[in-house]
Formats: sequence, structure tokens, C-alpha cells
Amino acid sequence: MVPKVTDQLQVCMGRMPQDLSTCPCFYLLRSKPGKVYVEDMDEVLECGVLSEGPSLQALEQTLAAVYLPILMQMTGGDLSNAGVLLSSGTNSSHKELLGNTQKFLSQVSHALQQLHGDITLAVPDIAIDSVEAGAADNELVLSLEQYMAEWSQALASVMQRESEKQPAGKGPLAEIEFWRERNAVLSALYEQLNLPHVKLMIQVVEAGSEDRNLMAGFKSQLSELTKLAAEARDNVKFLTTLERHFKNIATGPLNGILDTLPPMMNALRMVWIISRHYSDDQRMGALFHRIARELGDRVEHAIDLRQLFKMQPTDAVELVRACKSVLEHWYTTYMQVRERIEANGRDARWEFPKQLLFARTNYMAEICNDLIEMVEIVDDFFKFLGPELKAVTGDMQGIDRVILRVKAMYEPVEQVSFPIFEYANNVEWKAVKAAFYADNEDIKAATRELIDTSFRKLRSAEGACDLLQNFKSIKSKGAIQKQVINKFNDILEQFAKEIDNTVEIFERHKASPPVTKNQPPVAGAIKWARSLLARVKQTMVKLQSTEEAIIRATEIGQSVESKFRAFAKSIMYFEKRWFATWSESINTVAMQHLKQPIFRRSPVINHVMVNFHGDLIELIRETRYLDRMGFPIPEIALNVALQEVKYHTWLEGLDLMLQRYYQVTGQLTSIEQELMAKKLEELECSLLPGFQTLNWNSLGIPEFIQACQKSINNFQQVVKQVQKNSGIIEKVVYAIAGASIVTDPAAAAGVSSELLDLQELYELVEKGRIEAIERLVKKYHTISPLLGKIEEVVAGTNTGKSPQLTGYYAFWERAIFNALNAMVLNAMGSLQAMIDARSKRTAALNAKNADKNAVARQRRPPPLFKITVSLQSSDIVVQPPVAEVNKALGRLVRSLVESTKPFVRWMDGTCIETPEQKGANDDDEPVVFTFYWDVAGNPQVIKSMLMLNQSIQRAISGINRYIESWRRHQSLWKTDKSSVLDKFKASDPPCAAFEEKLAKYTKMAHDISSQAKDYDQDFIRVSCSSLAISVKEEALGWVRAIAQAMRELDTLTGVQLRDKIAKYEVAVRRQPDTLDELKHVLNTVSIIRNEGAAMELRYIDLEERYRTRLLYAAQPEDEVQCQAELLEAQQVRGSGAGLEGWVIYWPQLTAGEGQQRGRGSSG
Repeated sequence: MVPKVTDQLQVCMGRMPQDLSTCPCFYLLRSKPGKVYVEDMDEVLECGVLSEGPSLQALEQTLAAVYLPILMQMTGGDLSNAGVLLSSGTNSSHKELLGNTQKFLSQVSHALQQLHGDITLAVPDIAIDSVEAGAADNELVLSLEQYMAEWSQALASVMQRESEKQPAGKGPLAEIEFWRERNAVLSALYEQLNLPHVKLMIQVVEAGSEDRNLMAGFKSQLSELTKLAAEARDNVKFLTTLERHFKNIATGPLNGILDTLPPMMNALRMVWIISRHYSDDQRMGALFHRIARELGDRVEHAIDLRQLFKMQPTDAVELVRACKSVLEHWYTTYMQVRERIEANGRDARWEFPKQLLFARTNYMAEICNDLIEMVEIVDDFFKFLGPELKAVTGDMQGIDRVILRVKAMYEPVEQVSFPIFEYANNVEWKAVKAAFYADNEDIKAATRELIDTSFRKLRSAEGACDLLQNFKSIKSKGAIQKQVINKFNDILEQFAKEIDNTVEIFERHKASPPVTKNQPPVAGAIKWARSLLARVKQTMVKLQSTEEAIIRATEIGQSVESKFRAFAKSIMYFEKRWFATWSESINTVAMQHLKQPIFRRSPVINHVMVNFHGDLIELIRETRYLDRMGFPIPEIALNVALQEVKYHTWLEGLDLMLQRYYQVTGQLTSIEQELMAKKLEELECSLLPGFQTLNWNSLGIPEFIQACQKSINNFQQVVKQVQKNSGIIEKVVYAIAGASIVTDPAAAAGVSSELLDLQELYELVEKGRIEAIERLVKKYHTISPLLGKIEEVVAGTNTGKSPQLTGYYAFWERAIFNALNAMVLNAMGSLQAMIDARSKRTAALNAKNADKNAVARQRRPPPLFKITVSLQSSDIVVQPPVAEVNKALGRLVRSLVESTKPFVRWMDGTCIETPEQKGANDDDEPVVFTFYWDVAGNPQVIKSMLMLNQSIQRAISGINRYIESWRRHQSLWKTDKSSVLDKFKASDPPCAAFEEKLAKYTKMAHDISSQAKDYDQDFIRVSCSSLAISVKEEALGWVRAIAQAMRELDTLTGVQLRDKIAKYEVAVRRQPDTLDELKHVLNTVSIIRNEGAAMELRYIDLEERYRTRLLYAAQPEDEVQCQAELLEAQQVRGSGAGLEGWVIYWPQLTAGEGQQRGRGSSG
């Protein structure tokens, strides 16, 4: 055996190697040639998994589950409903392929069963050289006896089991499968025992064994096995020839079974004659019984009573008839083959019990016959009670009631609770059938009643005649037939009324007949009269074809026939009179209108129109219709009608030509019409032959159409060239009108985010304006050459001053003037918008309406430029000055209007620019006629300039007011600090007075420092940083000056206090030697004690003044100085406090010193 590869992945191209054929395989197949891309792999590659090695089982499953169902459908079978399809026109090649496939499937199944036998004998692997040597080996013989005993036991078990087996199904295929399985089992055992080395073992046991019973029993079993295996093999061989027929019976279409039965019977006859085991009545009879049962089951499964009456009646009848034919054909085919066997006389006769084979199928055929009758009865009723009956009688409720009774008639058949094809239920089926036929008779009675009611309510004789035919189609025993015939007189009476009504309609409308849509009057009137006659004639023909004898034999029939003939004669007279009137006048009408010119002018819109009179169109239509009706047409009218195609072609060509004419001329504007007046006159002259020389008898109309088309084409080319150049001029005019010569600095490319000065703004705006004007002037200079091209096309010259184009020149000059006005107004509007967007009033309005308009909440754009305000030489200076700002902005506004100066006017009646005009003297500047003075005088331009100037003046006024607001601080720099502070010091002001002034100027410096350094007045920013710093410094200068004046006073006070303390200290600490000195000391002590409180207040005041200066110190060095001075003041206070303390304890200190001196002297 080839080892199974499980641990390796093998890749191969083309065929799979033989040594790997038993391994699982994943395959890839390319369905398209060429390179394979990743995104196309799903479409190009097919993949799948192959089983491990070749498999008969896989082949059997593929044949049974794939190919066989496909072939069954191709041959008309349907596996879903057991082959209940009735198509019989099947291709013979498909049937042959189906048969061969079934045969191959049976052979594969047989081989599979042979390979997978369920019994395997244990055969020892012993080498035997010869029978004699083996028989002499006792141990070998004993071992083989044991194996033979096991074989005997296995054979007995298998044969016992096989004898007890029965076929698994009731059909003939089950018997084939039974013998095929038995053959597989027995053949497997037989082949194992007939292997050469097994035969050698049997011979060894037979020669050397002493147990004769074992050998005899084994031989008996082997002989029985051989006989049974031969029987099974022989039966499989013969039954296989019948398998194709049995499969057709089991799964094929019903009509296919009809074709299968004759060859199947012949095959059964051959098996009966040739087979050794199927030539007896028992086995062959059982096989026939299985076939009969299979046929009955197929029919029983095919007919579903719950769906039978819901199917189309034709399909249901065809189905049941096919079932009945199968059942009957089974019996007849069997009897035919039996007769042939008996007629031959050589073979054994078929003496099978007919009751067993045909009792059920014959009974089922009878049931099928009953079902066919029931379906046909129901179908007849539904056909009769159809829409036609409702349309004729109008009794829908009565008909619906009868239909419900018909449905109730077959509902018990649909809902039977027992198998109708079982003979045991014969009594129940007869009861159901009797109830059905009883209901049928009741419905027939109801139908007869319906006949009476219907004919009493007749609304149409023709419909009643059809109803009569429907009544006759119902199967009955004659009662309905007689009743229908008796109603024919009612139909004739109704038809007589209809003839009278039709005559009345004809007489009422014959003077002015109603004509159907799109029909001419005469032919329409004749057609209307013929339709009245046709309607009556159709009913008359039906009545004559139905009961002509009754019409001729009865009085009412003769009356109806005479009325019909009289009405027909009236119609014929009507036709002749109308046709004669038309034919007498038609020639004159034709000749009169054919001589008219082909063109005419519309009196309403003055347009040229085709003059093909409507009478000619009506003549052609009348001729065509009357000729179809068979009337002899006059020659002139016939000739006109025969030329209908030619007239139609001419009319179509003339209409298309005029459409093009008005399409080309209609696209001209009023100025273009004035420009091309001569060309239009030439074009209209080409149409004159249509008004003068050409009529509908002329032969030159096609050439006239071609000439007109040529003229229109030439004119259209001129129009295209003019419109092409005028379109270019129009683009230039639109470019001038829509030009933006003022650019917002905030949106200008290449401009830094820093705010511009006035001069920078002016230069930026002027630069953009000049560049834009230069581009526009270049475009403006292209207009004259373009007008020259138009002049060349229209007038044939290129001078720029053609008299034919005078109005055209004026039109474009006016357009350029309007464009320049629009350009200037747009520029002023843009500048005004730039100013308004930065206006405080606009910002306030936007903030007020912020909830209404989300756009208004956007940030206010920065100002256009800035000016600087500074303090120089004791005065506030604006740079640049406000007057200069006003002048610059005024120049900017005027430059917008002066942008029109480069656009030179044309000379009158030309497109040539006006040359410079010299002044009276040589020194005078030449005069150039431009659009400037015209644009500058435009009221709208003047109004826009006034609005801009007002906005500028408003901003300038706001700047002046803002600068004036700074002048309230001018006392800071204009007042002399020294003189003011000297006067203040002379008054010896207290600390609070100094603190008030320090706080005032400090607050002023702080307020100036905290307020905004830049102020936006509309579109101008006032930069006040330098001014604010200068004013702040002035305020701080006052702070420092006041602090210095305060310091000078405090320094003097401190010196005085230190001197006084030093003086007292010297006086107090002096040792008195005399009484006067003591008195002096005591006097000093007394003075110190008395002045102690006053001195303390002066110390405190001095410290508070130092703290005040420290609090308002503006610079770090001032703060350091103030802290040092405060420390000195505290030292002075400490000296004074020490002196006071010493004075308090002075008596004790003096006494102690005296005692010390006394002790010293005593000592």
C-alpha cells in the first residue's frame, strides 16, 4: 500500500502524481487565459476539494443526484411531483441518454455493492507447497479445520439471514435492489472461497482431516452457496434489463409511462422465456403485482382532489385522462402480450391471477372516468355562467348565486376523507357521486329558471343569440334544449326593437352625422351609416345562421327581415347621395387651390406661411378613405391623392426651411436687426418666388427649397461671425462693468497683518486701481478691431467708420459708458462698504440685530490705516495732520472717477478714438475727449461721492473730538511745578494735604496707563501710545516733585528734632555741682516731661509722612530712599523715647549715685 502523506503539503501542476492519489486534494482551475490579477481571482479561478482518491461512491452520488434529475427534466419528468408532466413530444436522443445513464448508474451501484460486501472470511496467511505435504502436517490440518468450522458457521449464518430477507419496497425496483444486494453478499463469499490458496486449504483439509462430518457439512453449505449465488447473479442480469422501464414507471412522466409499457411487456416476456428462475408463476406473478401496485400508486399520487377543481379545466381533464390511459393501457398491453404468447404456443402461458393484477387498476380507471365527467360538468357550468352571460342579462346577483351552488356541488368531492381509489371505499364514493349528480340536476333546474329570467330581461339581440348558443352547450336530456328553442321568438322581438332604435338614430343624425376622430366629413358620414348597418347586420347574420328556418316560417321573423331590408336600402341611398355631392364639387376645389402660390403672409404676426389649403388635405383624406370603401374616385381627385407623398415632402421641406428662416432671424437682437437690415432684405428676396411664380402645380419647388436653404445658410454664417465678435465685445464690456478696482487691504495678497499708514494705504489702493485700469484699457482697445471685423462681414469694408454701422457703433459706445458708470459705482460702493464695515454705527446696529442675523456677529474688521498722536513741545501733535488725511482720502475718492480718463471716446459715427485736440495757444495742454466728464456728471456717481465724503468727514470729526479729550490733561505739562510747590510748602501743609495731591496725580497716571493706547474711529486708528506715555510721565513727575517738596520739609523737621533731643540729653545727663546747676537740670527734666506728648505726636507725624512717600514711590530707587528715611525717623523716635524713659527714672538714678559718692567719701 502507498503510505498516506499527512505531514507534507505537495504542490503540482497539471496531473496529480499517482503516489498521492489517495490524499486529500485542494484544486485550482483557471477559466480564462492570460495573467491573473488579485482583484480578478474570484472570476478567473475556480476551486474545490477532491475526496481521498477515486471513489465509486462519489460517482454514484453525482449520477443519482445531479445528472439523472437533469435528464429526467429534459425528458419531461419532474421529481418534485413524481413525474406528473404530460408533455409527450420529448426528444428521442434525450430518452436514449437517460436510459444509458440509468444503466451506467446501476452498473456502478452493482460494482460498489460487490466491493463493499459485508462478509469477510478469516483466511490464514499460510504458505502451502503441496496438498500431500499439507495433509501430512497435523498441526496445519487442525488449524485449517478450525478456520473451516468458522467458514461453515459464517456460511450458515449468511444463508439463514438471506433466506429471511424480503424486498424493502412495494415496487419493482425494490425487487431488483433485493437481488442486487443478495448477489453482492453471496458473490463476495463465493469469490473468497474460490481463491486459489483457499481452494488449496480445502483440499488439504479434505485429504488430511479425520472429521468427515465437518467436511460434508462444509461441502453441502458450499454447494448451497454456489446455487444461491448463481441464482442471484442470473436474476440480477435479467432484472437489470428491466430496470430502465421500472424507473420510468416510478419517476417518469405519465405520458412516458404509456410509451414504456409495450417495451416493458416485451422485456418481461423475454425474461419469462429465457430466465430459469423467473419462468414460474410465483415469481413472475409477484413481479407483475409489484408493477401494478407501482402504477396505481403513481396515479393515486398524481391526482390531488383538493387541487383538481382549482386547476385549469383543460389541464385537469388532461391529467385525469392521462392517468386513466395509463391504467387502461396496462391492462390492454398485458392482454396483448399474453395473446401473443398463447398464439405462439411454444412458451408457457401467463396464467397469473387477474384479480390480483388488475382489480385495483381497473377500479381506479373507473374513478378517473367519474372525475373526468365531474370536471367537465363543472367546466360547462362555469363557461355558461361567465362574463358574457352577465353582460347580456345584467343579472349579476342571480348568476353569482348559481355559481356558488356550482362550487358547493364539487366541494364534497374535494373534501372526501377516505382514499377514493381503494375498492373498500366503493360505497362511500358512490354516495359522494350520487350527491354530486343530484346537485347537478338541481343546478340544471336553476339554469332553466335563469334562462326564463334572462330572456325576460334581454338588452341585446346579438348577446341573446350568443347566450342561446351558450345555453345549448350545456349537457342536458332535452328539457333545456326545448326551453332555449322556445325563447327564440323573444330574441326576434328584441331584434325588431333594436332595428327601430337604429333607424331612429339614423333619421335623427343623417343631416349632420357624427364623425369619428381623424376622419374626413364625407367618408366619416358614410362610415357612420355603414357602422349602423353593420351592427344590425351582424345580429341578423347570427340569427340566420342559428335558426334561419324559424325566421322564414314565423310572422315575426318575416317582419324582422323586411325591416332589416328597408333599413339597408336607406343606408345605400344615403351613401350614394353623399358621394355624389362630394364628387360633383371636388374637381373645382382641387384646381382652384392647386393654382394658389405656395406662400402667404399671416395677417396677425406677418410671418411667411405655407399656403397649402386645408381643403386639399381634406380632399386627399376623403379620396383615400372613399377609395378604400370601394367608391369610384374622380380623376383629378385621384391624381391629387396619388401625389400625396410628393405634397407631403414639399410641405415638410417648406416648413423646415421656414422654421430655419425664423430660427436664424429670430435670434437677432434689435441692434443686430438694424445692423443687418440689408442682409435681411436680401434673404427675404430669396422667398419672393414663393409668393409670385410658384404654385402647387410647379415642378421647381425642390430647387426653390434648396436655393432658400442656401441663402439661409449664408445668412447664418454672417450671423455667427457677427455674434462671435459681438460676444467677445460683450465680454469686454462685462469685464469693465464688473471690474473691482478697489481692494480691501485686509483681503489683499502680500499685505502684512500690521496696520498700514495713510501713505501706504493710498499707494496700495492706487497701485491696485492703476493695474486694474491698465488691464481694462488693453481690453477696451480690442473693441475697435472687433468692430472692424464685423464691418468687414456686414459692409465689406474695414474702415471703422462705415455709415451702415453708425447705430451699431453708438450702441456699443453707450454700453461702454454704462459699464464705466457701473465700474465707478461699484468701486465707490466697495470703498463705502469698507468704511461702513468699520463704522461704529454699523457695529452697534449689528450688535443690536445679532440674534436676527448670525453673520452680524462676526468680528469687526481692522481699520484701513492709522495715524499717530504724540506730545511734542508742550502740545499734542497728529502725524500725519488731520487736514492731510482729509485731502488724501478726497484724492482717493476722486481717483475712482478719474479711472475713466484712459477710456477715450470715439469720433461720432465711428469706432475710432478721438485724437488729442490742441488748445488755442501752444502752451495750453491738449484736450482729450474721454468718458470722464460724462461719468463725473452722473447723478448717481455724484451722490456716491457725497456719501463717501460724508463718511470721511464724520470720521475726521470723531478724531478731532478724541484728540480734544486729551487736552484736558494739558495742565500737567503747561503748569510750573516749582512755583506751585513753593507756595504749597510755604503754607506748611499737613501730611493729609500732601497725600491728597500724591493720590490725585498717581491716580491720573494710573488711569492714563490703563486706558487703551489705540482708538478706532470708524476706519481710522488713532495710535496714542507715545502721547499716553508722555502724559503719564508728566503726572508721575508731579508725584515725584510733591514727594521731594515733602521730603525737604520732613528733613528739616527731623534735623530740628534730633538737635533738640541731643540738647536735652546733654542738659539732663550733666552732673550738677552747684545748686544752680541742679536747678537747671531739674528745670530741663520738667520741660522734657511737659513736652513729652507733643514730641510723641511729632514723631508719629514724621513717620506717617515717610510712610506716605513710600506708598506713592513711583520708582524702585525712590522706594529704597523712602525706606531709609523711614528708618531714620524711627531712630529719632527711639532716641526721644529713650530720653523720656531716662527722665522718668532720673530721681532714683540720682539718689543712687549720691549714696555711692557718700560711701566713697566716708571711706
